[in-house]
Amino acid sequence: MVEPHQAKSDGGFFATIFVMIGLIWMTVTGLCTGSVALWTGFINGADYFGGREGIGEFLDNFAFVLAIGAACFAPGLVFWLIGKALRRGS
Repeated sequence: MVEPHQAKSDGGFFATIFVMIGLIWMTVTGLCTGSVALWTGFINGADYFGGREGIGEFLDNFAFVLAIGAACFAPGLVFWLIGKALRRGS
């Protein structure tokens, strides 16, 4: 007689919690960083595609997004990776 497959519950709950925290963290920080970059562009009157100065401002904001956004995004990525590792282990 074949017994039905039972899901392992050792770590599955915590793995899901870590994955969800990571996803929420990455989403919120990504949206926040993007909105701040756009907002600073609008406040400064950035004309991104209006000439050399516009491209320079765009690249400055892009560097801001990469520097600050990556530092805020990284902890969420770590939570997500830990959750994925726990999920594989269980």
